[in-house]
Amino acid sequence: MNKHYYFKTYGCQMNELDTEVAAGILCKMGYQNTKTENDANVIILNTCSIRDLAERKAINKIKQLALNKKNDQIIGVMGCMANAKKDEILKSLPMVDFIIGTNNIHDLEQTISNVLYSKQPQLKVEKHFYEELEYVQAKRENKYCSYVSIIRGRNKYCTYCIVPYTRGKEVSRK
Repeated sequence: MNKHYYFKTYGCQMNELDTEVAAGILCKMGYQNTKTENDANVIILNTCSIRDLAERKAINKIKQLALNKKNDQIIGVMGCMANAKKDEILKSLPMVDFIIGTNNIHDLEQTISNVLYSKQPQLKVEKHFYEELEYVQAKRENKYCSYVSIIRGRNKYCTYCIVPYTRGKEVSRK
């Protein structure tokens, strides 16, 4: 069976890095990247809640994907929107097969396996980041440039900032 994945990433450079790490996990599982959603078995939207326009685009894209969803396709939502709006996504977008928060990328393989086995929506959203991501396994499209995360999350709770709520407390790289 041909296994292909497609990513659509919204938002910041942190989401770009998270997409690369998640793509590396999918490659380890035997999936290959495809440039179109129609050819993908797994479609993942890595979302942003920091920017309203990015959030609205992601929601519209999920709705569009649902109209054309094939029986063997899995639709997943990752990123800040997964953390900030998980209940809303589950309630209003039932075509979503899994939701993985920013602190749970390392659970991607198990989550996809659970969806395939149980045919039930999966939710994996933790408030705290416990595991160092394996950045070495990241699937990078650009061989000359890459993002390096030196810190995740934020400890300051500014009035205008949602980052501590979507990425959790500050965790520094060793």
